[in-house]
Amino acid sequence: YPAASEVLVDGNKYFGEPGCYYFKNGASACSKDPNNYNAYYNPNTGVLTLDGYNGGSIVAGGTKSKITVELVGNNSINGSLKSAGGGNITVTSSSGGTLSITQAISNTNAAFGIETGFGNIPTGNVTITGSAKVIIDVTHNGMRGYEKAYGIFTKENITISENASVDITCATPNNTEALGSYCNGLRAEKNVTIETDGKIKIDATTAGDNGTQSFGIYPVGKAILTKVGNMEVQWKKHKTNTSYPGGAVYKGTSFDANTHAINAVDMDETKCYASYRHGTPYEVTVENGELTGPGVPNAKKRGNFLAGDTVNLTAHPR
Repeated sequence: YPAASEVLVDGNKYFGEPGCYYFKNGASACSKDPNNYNAYYNPNTGVLTLDGYNGGSIVAGGTKSKITVELVGNNSINGSLKSAGGGNITVTSSSGGTLSITQAISNTNAAFGIETGFGNIPTGNVTITGSAKVIIDVTHNGMRGYEKAYGIFTKENITISENASVDITCATPNNTEALGSYCNGLRAEKNVTIETDGKIKIDATTAGDNGTQSFGIYPVGKAILTKVGNMEVQWKKHKTNTSYPGGAVYKGTSFDANTHAINAVDMDETKCYASYRHGTPYEVTVENGELTGPGVPNAKKRGNFLAGDTVNLTAHPR
């Protein structure tokens, strides 16, 4: 685990020895007071507990280190959560704790919500598990045309499991590059694994002008999509060039259509939408009309739904 002196909160405030493991929102430094804190790091277990934390970036040092962020209540970071040396980050909660991360930059760096191992560092995994709820909003406002914004970026694997939920918005509004690898909700240099009863929402539609595309989930390796309680992904395709369609998941991998209600892409010029919900799917088709419902926000002639859904039907005028 990282030593106390290798973990900092609120941008530049390190924990330390002996026993300086506690940080209170707005304080000028960490302290030894166990009765008054919003962040507490235990170097013996590698657990950083956030309990009502509201501050700047959190960084864990140590090459190939392992840190667990335990969420209690509602917490927020203005900046990012990262492992500077390519170590592993696990975000978890046993009580439905939340973590909101917001970052907006315009410099030459990439914009991240959670990061392990960017640049030449080859290691780093991110796991979101338990009943943790993570909300990330990252924007790169740079003007070079090829800026990078990733909700979660790892040099190895991303795993979302148990009952964890993730809600990510990433944006590169001034990009012009059509490669499509620069604006992703989940970006892993190896694999992305999703096996959760929770909810996942990714919006990567603000990826630049008509000459760009984006992917909601981008594993360089493979996507291992086993189960998701409810997932919605929005992305951007090139307006005129079909060679750059973007996608919900890079390489087109999807959940099992026998165990999930999966709905086809809704296209609104350059913006696209797909939904996946765990359960036995039932197909509803409308003649002389259109429908909307859970997982089908835009009117269509057919959709896949789950038992108990309310489907709204609209007849064509006669």
